[in-house]
Amino acid sequence: MQSPDLTLYHLGAACSLVALLALEESGCDYHLASPFVAEGEKRAEFLAANPTGQVPCLLVDGRPLTETAAILLYLARLYPDRLLLPLNGELFHDAGIEAELIYCSAGIQPWVRQIVVPRYFIDDPQQWDRVRQLGRLKLHERLSVINSRLPEGAWRYGEWSTIDGYLFWLTMNAVLEGVEQRGIERCIGNAVRTLARPALLAATRRAELAQARLFGVDSQPSHWAQRLSPRPVLDRFCKAMGQPLLPL
Repeated sequence: MQSPDLTLYHLGAACSLVALLALEESGCDYHLASPFVAEGEKRAEFLAANPTGQVPCLLVDGRPLTETAAILLYLARLYPDRLLLPLNGELFHDAGIEAELIYCSAGIQPWVRQIVVPRYFIDDPQQWDRVRQLGRLKLHERLSVINSRLPEGAWRYGEWSTIDGYLFWLTMNAVLEGVEQRGIERCIGNAVRTLARPALLAATRRAELAQARLFGVDSQPSHWAQRLSPRPVLDRFCKAMGQPLLPL
């Protein structure tokens, strides 16, 4: 079967990084696109494909597929030989994998959003610190559930899967946003191991090439012209973990 034409609308270290990593791990050909024309101005074709204006949005032969969990499931079924998820065709087993993806997207990710953009939850700036504080507590609580399921020093299901990729993004945000690390040590170890995966470096380099192609390169690129690359946030995480930065 011929592989479909895949284009991912992506934004830096936003949650679309999870889908970007999965695409790179799949080994397939794909394209990257920015949802923005300029700061604060989203592309008309992006909004036509995804009226919510949120990433990720994966175009499959021009048809939009949204939501990280759905994209990860689609890619795992499209490229079964790449073992992106440990699906085996047994209904209850595969439903359990889907449940864990949904838990990551609906049970954990909203608390990242509450910490990073508290204005989405309350319009009183004087309450934002409290909103963030509560978000940190809930994010720790939810990550602790996954932490209890993780084998010591190993991936969630023995071999790396896109659930580990999702957990990487969630844990990276938890560390960078000051969530208590005690009680989520296995999540942190899992995330540090993902830092060493060649696909993460390859995805970062591809994003940088795409951003150069879309926005051009000059001696002092604007902040907005750097928004396709996750490198600044990945560098912050590497430093926080005492790990070497991803090579240029």
